[in-house]
Amino acid sequence: MKPPPSETGQGSRSRDARVAVLVALAVLFSCAWFFSGGGSNQNAHLATVIALVEDRSLYLDRYAGMTGDLAAVPGHVVSAKPIATALAALPAYLVARAATAPVKNQGNRFIIRGYVTSVFTSGLALAALAAAFYHLFRRRLSPADSAFLALGMTIATPLFPNSTMLTSHPLASLSAVLSYTLLERRSEGDGPASSRALGAAGAFAGLSVCFEYQSAFVFLPLAAYAAYRCGRITRLGWFGLGALAVGAIPAVHHSLVYGSAFRTGYSSLVTEKHATDASRGFVGFVPSEFSLFRLYHLTLGAFRGFFYLSPLLVLAIPGWVRMIRRRDTRPEGLATLCAALSVMLAVSTLVYWHSGSATGSRYALLFVTFCGPAVAAWHAGYRPLTIACVAVSFAFMLMGTSVTAMPPSPGSGPPYYNVLGFWWEHFSKGDLAFWQGRVVHIEGIGDGGPTMRKAFNLGQLLGLGGLASLLPYLGVLGALGFAIWRAARKASPDPPVCPESKNT
Repeated sequence: MKPPPSETGQGSRSRDARVAVLVALAVLFSCAWFFSGGGSNQNAHLATVIALVEDRSLYLDRYAGMTGDLAAVPGHVVSAKPIATALAALPAYLVARAATAPVKNQGNRFIIRGYVTSVFTSGLALAALAAAFYHLFRRRLSPADSAFLALGMTIATPLFPNSTMLTSHPLASLSAVLSYTLLERRSEGDGPASSRALGAAGAFAGLSVCFEYQSAFVFLPLAAYAAYRCGRITRLGWFGLGALAVGAIPAVHHSLVYGSAFRTGYSSLVTEKHATDASRGFVGFVPSEFSLFRLYHLTLGAFRGFFYLSPLLVLAIPGWVRMIRRRDTRPEGLATLCAALSVMLAVSTLVYWHSGSATGSRYALLFVTFCGPAVAAWHAGYRPLTIACVAVSFAFMLMGTSVTAMPPSPGSGPPYYNVLGFWWEHFSKGDLAFWQGRVVHIEGIGDGGPTMRKAFNLGQLLGLGGLASLLPYLGVLGALGFAIWRAARKASPDPPVCPESKNT
């Protein structure tokens, strides 16, 4: 007898896809509710997008007042950032440009364009990452657990506040996770990865580097895992070909702007302090300056520490132990652990390791990304603790995102004070979106004299003040959460493959 559609593989995939879409919508809605405004990092990307559309140029001479992340080229200045993020943001900006044409106030017009571009670039990338996490976790966990963890790894970690502005990090994280997902074994008896999967995995690994140069530190662990999964070492060439194909993006940009495919903006920074930092070691990475002090503050420190900001990430440690102890998940445990550690150790040698005004160190966010599989491995046997950690972590990230995703660095040195205390001081008084960094500054126009807030949440734009501006967000998020739970109940209750849950 033919099984009913709901019991077929196609029906199961359809129901899983529905859960993944709802998870992505919840994350996209979260990113859309908050806009962190302007800052040197995000403005460098936005200025490039505006110059490409309005001036048909890569030169930022008219927009130099928007950012300090500038590089000098003969007769001009350009963004020192990789070009891939600006290219990815072009569709969103074009839509925002058309939609805001009737807005008379120039300042308001550009703030709205910056907001829409951010939501449908960085926010959309984080939403896609949540869907990718869901499908990755679904290989070993139930639909409800997979959806819960996918939400936790995105909106309960520093990835969330860093995705409420136009940044490269959610795009780099999405690309890296897609690369790993294409390579990962679904079961102990899985055969080698196909040539197509190897090529696509290489392309996504290379694309991650195109978005953020620091992603090169996870490229080698991914390549090593690809070598393990390729069956014959000669087939590893497909991974390399995929990476080389997307490598043409920065190569062409560097050649056009800097005169060499191997020359980047970090070799000719305009800001003297940034140029001095980048000139040390290898573009600022100085192995001799590695210290346990930096490593401590990147993990447990009260300002930059990922484990402090998001206790959920602590569970990755026993998760990796669990994965590596099991023969059937040992390769995956080693691959994700090496990827996460390579990022953390490399950033510990960077002169500008703390990344300035940011939630956590922006440069080390790929560490957060590769904690995901290990957290899922732990969750398979210890659900109550994971649920508690997600709840606490989301509370911290919601507080930080609503106050400011860019807590200021005190004094001239690296910031070491308690950022949760800083956020709470403002949050408890309802002082939300208090940092009003300018979004645009165009020669001859300035900021355009905006009458609206430069950083905001949608509740504030609706006229709600203080903490009340978060109530609609929490209400809609709760409704989406209920819809996800219902959809997950209708999906197949058991994971297709569940090696971690055996004998637990």
